[in-house]
Amino acid sequence: MSGSARPPWWLIVLGGVLLIVLIGIVASSLTRPTPPVYSITQRAPNDAGDLLVSGRVTLDARSADRWSFFDFSRDAPVQEPGPLEWDVAVRRTSWIVNGGDGFAGRGGALTSDQNFDDLSVAPEGSYAATTVSAGDSASAPFDRWYRYDFLSHLLWPQPTRFVIRTADGRYAKLEIESYYCPGPEPGCVSFRYTYQGDGSRALATRTDSLK
Repeated sequence: MSGSARPPWWLIVLGGVLLIVLIGIVASSLTRPTPPVYSITQRAPNDAGDLLVSGRVTLDARSADRWSFFDFSRDAPVQEPGPLEWDVAVRRTSWIVNGGDGFAGRGGALTSDQNFDDLSVAPEGSYAATTVSAGDSASAPFDRWYRYDFLSHLLWPQPTRFVIRTADGRYAKLEIESYYCPGPEPGCVSFRYTYQGDGSRALATRTDSLK
């Protein structure tokens, strides 16, 4: 009586590869990474004047129909700002700047691959304003600011820095650090920044002043 036929070698190898992949997926699901979390920033506006200001802020962007605004010149989140009293705003994962058709400011944004601390001068390139299409507003440089992890179902900021031309034509740089507040709960956008109040393009970083 003859024994059962042995499976071909390539089928054995394929089965081993699939087993390794399955083990990796299970291990990843059991060791779900923890994103950095920050509490929503609550501080009174403070006129920065012509100073170089560095800090960190966490905006409450959990609402699907309400923007959360930040004003670099006053170094704080602002509620119900006037037409020129904000520079960037966030709603869920969407970003806008105070510039473009329908906006009162001269704001714009561009991306940079430089490290945050090495980004010492705002470029003279083309700063993209906010565009409105089908009733939805967006700032194109922020379109791919995050990547989605299908295993952990978490959002992780891309290694990109953003240079902002503010509503009144000054300059700032920012780096997005997290999309989570304690819990972790999604919809809290944290970023560090440096704002130049004297109107120049100098953006040297004072890392010891992060708030």
